[in-house]
Formats: sequence, structure tokens, C-alpha cells
Amino acid sequence: MVARTLVSVLSLAVAAATQTFIVDSASGPGTNFTDIPPAVAAVPDGAVLLVRPGNYSQFTIDGKSLAVLGEPGAAVASALGPTIVNLLPHQAVVLRALDLASPLGSGFPVGVTCLNNQGVVRLASLRTAPGLHGLSVQQCDSVFVDDCTFHRQATLVASTVVFTNCSLNASMLVMSPALVQQGGRTQLVGCQVAGLTPPQQPFVSPIQLNGGDVRVLGGGVVASYALLGLPSAAITGTGTVRLDPSVSVQGGPQLFAPGITATVQAMPHVTATGGLLGGTSTAALHGPNGHLGVLAVGFAGPEIDLPSVFGDPLFWAQGTAVTLSAGVPAPSQPVTGQVAIPGNPVFVGLQLLYQGITWDAAAGLQISNPAVGVVR
Repeated sequence: MVARTLVSVLSLAVAAATQTFIVDSASGPGTNFTDIPPAVAAVPDGAVLLVRPGNYSQFTIDGKSLAVLGEPGAAVASALGPTIVNLLPHQAVVLRALDLASPLGSGFPVGVTCLNNQGVVRLASLRTAPGLHGLSVQQCDSVFVDDCTFHRQATLVASTVVFTNCSLNASMLVMSPALVQQGGRTQLVGCQVAGLTPPQQPFVSPIQLNGGDVRVLGGGVVASYALLGLPSAAITGTGTVRLDPSVSVQGGPQLFAPGITATVQAMPHVTATGGLLGGTSTAALHGPNGHLGVLAVGFAGPEIDLPSVFGDPLFWAQGTAVTLSAGVPAPSQPVTGQVAIPGNPVFVGLQLLYQGITWDAAAGLQISNPAVGVVR
């Protein structure tokens, strides 16, 4: 029954799929465009851009569904970096495997900007050399950031953002925390977040909250360091922080500033992989050990709040989620599931979103982080 339901869901993706276009600065065989900006402007809503190795200009995606998928060596050199704005709830953008660099060199800033997006934004495997690379997210409902590194402040304003396997680092050059959140909700899954205070300078914490909620789970580290003297607290400001016991928090002399309300509890987390055409996408629901767990998959969509049931949102597009598997997670034995991906090229760029739901008599119902696998 689950397999038939999932096949019907994937069939909807085929019906809605549009074309794939090749962007190649060298104008090799099959090239449709030689730079990303004219491709973004010309292709229809929902298209996929496959970007071959080469150097490309800064681009802005404004109110259009689009997947920009880079091959190794595809680089965007711009002081502004990619910008994604004004997505409607049914629209989605994926940026994957692009090199980001300033044309003026590593000492100059470059970043990614997401502004006023109701639809889903996914930033995956954006490659950055050491330098001043930042992220700005404002008024966005669902932003997923996977396997990315930022060497300058990530600023989140009134948004819902999920970081997975990311490295966020404070910059001594601009004396700013690694992550600054102003309202909204942030999840950090298996991430490394580091703050470093130089000698004779004000404290630079890894995370600074100005209201809002942060959930840290799936392992990882939040650490404050100092070149001389004592480091700052790991999390400063005011807000709520929830930590899984698997997370390491380092700082001092206090881990949390007085305005931070911090709790520690075991929480479920999901890991996922994308897949190749004709292959499989896999996922695993880890812990809490001994809790009943259900792993499900659907298409990525804007967050859905069910405050009377869960304290955290679901991220499935309405009507697409189906159950993959159920069981009781144990140490080194997560509940696993997989989706077979048809070989049809219309599936390139499709986002499969996995989440888990767990139950225990003491903890009640809990929802995991969302984990996204992109078909490539």
C-alpha cells in the first residue's frame, strides 16, 4: 500500500516536471546558456539548470521555482553572491554544489541572501574557501542549509532555518558571532558552530539570540574559544535553547548567558541521502532509543505548525507524506527506509523530505528535524 501511494505521488512530479537546461561558460556540446543570469531570466518556472565547470556571474532568483545544480568546478564569483527573493508558497529553489568566491580575493566578503520567501529554499554543498563568507536570511518560512561552510556571520531574521552538517564560524575581522538570530526558529543538526574572542576585545560568542528558539541535535559542537583569557558563553542574548545530550557545548565561565533558557532532552533526528536516477534515496531515524518511531517521506514544503501535537513544525507539502517504516530505534540501529528513484530525467532536482515522529509515555510525541534528499 505504501509503495503504490508513493508511486502515485511521484507520478504527480512527472506531470509537473519541466525541462532541464545546460549552462556552460565554454559553450560545449548541448549548451543552452553560457552564463547563469540569462538562464535564470529565460527558463520557465520549475526548470533545472545543470551548470558545468567554469566561472559565472552573480544571479538573483526572483519569484521563480528553479534548481541550479553545479558540477565540480562550477564557480560564482561575486561580492554579492546568489540571491533568492519573493518565492510564493508553492515555489522552491535549490542551489547545490557551487563554488562561492569574491572576485577581489579571499579577504573580501561574499554571501548568500534569502529574503521574503514563503516557499522552500535549499542550499546544499556550497563550497567556500576561507574568507568572509556569510549568509543572510530574512522573512523566510523554510530554508534548508546542508553541508555548507560559512566563515562570517549567518544572520537569521524572523525565519525558520535548518542547518545540517554545516560549519559556522565567527570572524575576528568583523568581530561578530557565528550565528545571530532575531526571532524565528533554527535547528542545528550535526553542526560545528565556533566563536573566537581575540585578546583585549569584546567577547565573540558562537550564537547570539535576540528572541526565538534554537534546537541543537544529532551530535555536533557549539564552542566558544579565546586566544587569551576566558572565552565567552557559548550562547548569549535572550531566547530558548533545546539541546540533545549528544551535543557538546563549550564556553565559560558560564555556558549560557542569563537571558538564555536552556533545556537538555533526548530528541529524534533523521539523516538522509539523495540519489541518482535509477537508484535509491535513503533515510534513517535515530533515537531516542526505546521510543516508538515512524519514518515518513514526502515533498518539501513550507513549515506546518501543529502546536497542540508537536512543539516543532512539519515540512511536508500538503498531501504528499507517506509512511516508509516503523520500529524502535536502538543504539547503532536506527529505523531506516528508502525510496526507489525512476530513471526518468524529469526527476532531476526533485526534493524528497524525510521526517520522523516518535512516542514515549514520558516524553510524549516528538517530531524530528527535516532531512532532504535531492535527486541528481
